[in-house]
Amino acid sequence: MRIIDIDTTTKENPAGSRFSKDLFIYHGPWQDEEGQLFRLDTLCIYFVRSGSHKFVLNSREYVANAGEIIISHPNDFFYDLRFSDDFYCTCVYCALDFASEGVDPLHFQQCLRYLRDEPILHLDKEQLSLMTSYVYIMEKRNSSDTSRGYPKATELICKAYISDIFNLLLQETPIAKNPETRTRPTTIYQDFIDILASSRKKERNVKYYAEKLSITPKYLSHICKVISGKTAPEWIKEYVMNDALRYIVGTDFSIKEIAMQLGFSNFAFFCRSIKKHFGRTPLELRNQNIHGDSY
Repeated sequence: MRIIDIDTTTKENPAGSRFSKDLFIYHGPWQDEEGQLFRLDTLCIYFVRSGSHKFVLNSREYVANAGEIIISHPNDFFYDLRFSDDFYCTCVYCALDFASEGVDPLHFQQCLRYLRDEPILHLDKEQLSLMTSYVYIMEKRNSSDTSRGYPKATELICKAYISDIFNLLLQETPIAKNPETRTRPTTIYQDFIDILASSRKKERNVKYYAEKLSITPKYLSHICKVISGKTAPEWIKEYVMNDALRYIVGTDFSIKEIAMQLGFSNFAFFCRSIKKHFGRTPLELRNQNIHGDSY
């Protein structure tokens, strides 16, 4: 499994430009091998300018077409990448602190939560025109020796680009679309996701999280379903499966050790769960992704 950060991206994409320790911008077709699995160590924003891109992000399959933007978190997993022959994109790799400058902290966190379930931003005609203008200017600066001599100017353009993207994202969040959800249920849901995301070992019993939030398991699941479309058990399962994938392809632990680490007392049940979720057994996932080999 490859880990993609700004340093490795700079080395592997000489056609791109690094403007600071926190920012790298690349324009062109994808450079990674199709099917490869990798983990991101930065916030990544991919504007699909032509063609289409199929991929699996954190165990869920997506398709992004021309005029759409893919936004992924640090520590996200990509695999099963497929590209059309005419695929062309603008990729911005940046630190979270860089991306959050100029964005209201509360709004930024709301957008990050939203992206966990909806990593593709769909643009209307006016929004597409604006985003295209940004990447055109950034690409021109990338190709100009004079412009590249003034990295701060490009950083400012990129920050404005990111700020506008997050403002568009904010409009898509459940809170923005349904102002009446700015209530205690919204806070409970967000706290539940934060606890789940930050827990190294995921408890799989809804009661555990409900007790932490001082509510009943039934009410927690109801809140999750109303706000996100998924119940609390569905969210827990997704996060557990993502952790399982990280262990299987990113460590040398045996499959039995991984099952124990994740709290599965029944090894056979663990293997069946992985097979059902990913379409492959744990060993198939590992053998097809031997720490950096192609998928």
